[in-house]
Amino acid sequence: MLINIKDQQGLGIIEVIVAVTLFVIVAVVGVATVAGSYSTNRLGTEETQATIFAQSGLDAVRSIKKQGWDTNFLITDCSGGCGLGLSGNSWVWSGTENTQGVFTRYITVSDVLRDGSGNIVTSGGNLDPDTRRIESSVTWNFSPNRSNAISLITYLTNYAKLIPVVGGWTNPISQSVFDLTNSNSGNNNADAISLFYLSDYVFLGRSSSGGTELYAVDVSDLSAPNLCTNCQLELGGSVNDVKISGNYAYMASTSNSQELQIVNVSNPLSLNTASISSVNLNNSNSGNNNADAVALEISGNSLYMIRAGGNEFIEFNISTPTSPTIVGTDNDITGTPTDMTVVGGYAYVTSTDNNAELQVIELNSRNVVGTLNLDEGNNSADALSIVYAGNNRILVGRDTSQAPELYSINISTPTSPTIADTAEINDSAIDLSFGNGFIFIAIDNNSSDLLILNGSDLDNISDITLLTPALGFLDVSNSPQEILYEPLLDRLFIASSNDNAELEIIRPQ
Repeated sequence: MLINIKDQQGLGIIEVIVAVTLFVIVAVVGVATVAGSYSTNRLGTEETQATIFAQSGLDAVRSIKKQGWDTNFLITDCSGGCGLGLSGNSWVWSGTENTQGVFTRYITVSDVLRDGSGNIVTSGGNLDPDTRRIESSVTWNFSPNRSNAISLITYLTNYAKLIPVVGGWTNPISQSVFDLTNSNSGNNNADAISLFYLSDYVFLGRSSSGGTELYAVDVSDLSAPNLCTNCQLELGGSVNDVKISGNYAYMASTSNSQELQIVNVSNPLSLNTASISSVNLNNSNSGNNNADAVALEISGNSLYMIRAGGNEFIEFNISTPTSPTIVGTDNDITGTPTDMTVVGGYAYVTSTDNNAELQVIELNSRNVVGTLNLDEGNNSADALSIVYAGNNRILVGRDTSQAPELYSINISTPTSPTIADTAEINDSAIDLSFGNGFIFIAIDNNSSDLLILNGSDLDNISDITLLTPALGFLDVSNSPQEILYEPLLDRLFIASSNDNAELEIIRPQ
């Protein structure tokens, strides 16, 4: 038998190549599996370490808060990020961040908004001065081309603050008043027309006069409001509205060269030395040089304004508070806008247009996308006031007529609002506020110009059997111009045209 040695050698080489190839494949797969397993395990380990680092930040912030809400916790502005450090055995704010190995941590403290029912909302609510949102964020580079981040969020409250709750709102009474006189303000006759509550101070706006127009009234003692000598500021125009975000107050002004005014109010005790920044709305940037600013709303870094002419709706970017920039305007509003509230992605504006007393503006486009004609019983009474009451309901107040003056409106479909119910209150609803299930109405009545209604069922506000058990009247000298209910204090603040009581505080009993 003949054996071909050459062919056998060729087969041997092929077998070796196949074997080596299989070995390489198995080896590569094995190495990749081991490497992937190592990478996954390493990522899990680092995420755990980052979470612990973030949690320790929250724990430190709680410790700072316990040392004093105003004296330690809020003494540093951490809206842009803060670091933490130890002073002796106590945690304190220190720098802008902390590092631990590959990890970087920063803490942000931001304001909290609540709707009329006390629920936390991202926009369209009232500032809660006794709650803050805390976010502890940790970042690191897992690899040169891969960054990772985790965030933990909690809310801290000023739970140690005494909340004076006296009784029910069936029989409201005046707890205290503050009188702006010639000696303490430079003018005894100018009306108080706007107000905002923040951290034991009521910032009171007044009509332009020989005196000052902005006041920081200390209401830490609700029975004895106090105005320090330096707690006021000359603005040069009437303050039609005031809103506060962070350290800054924003005023809607009648000044034709400063329709939007901005003041740092972080130190109310030296308000008189605060610098004033402003925006001049003129023909070129807003279609009118003379129209007054009427009302403001703030949501995040956006401020929304309505005014009495030109482009009636204006959006500002306030990410740099002292230098707001106009993002866009809209001139689709018909009639003269009178009041505004922002809910979600929409602004709801009341108007003097008798065919569209409520107008809905989409914030992204700044266009009017819906209207509602309040024509029940009367088609000519102007809409005057508006407030968000939670659960997709807004309340609108109208001028007095044979028609109802109070409307509960369903905004579940924002572009097509519908009337849920109405109430006849027999007088103009000058202003509205809502909270803790109550509707507060400033009305034009000589003997009882403050009205409190049960707002627990906003689809049945006309049912007098529901109203009567929680229906309160109070005579506040026929003078309320703007009202604000503060749920955490269970108090109602009134900006008044009463020359002897420009600020009045109302309590239940």
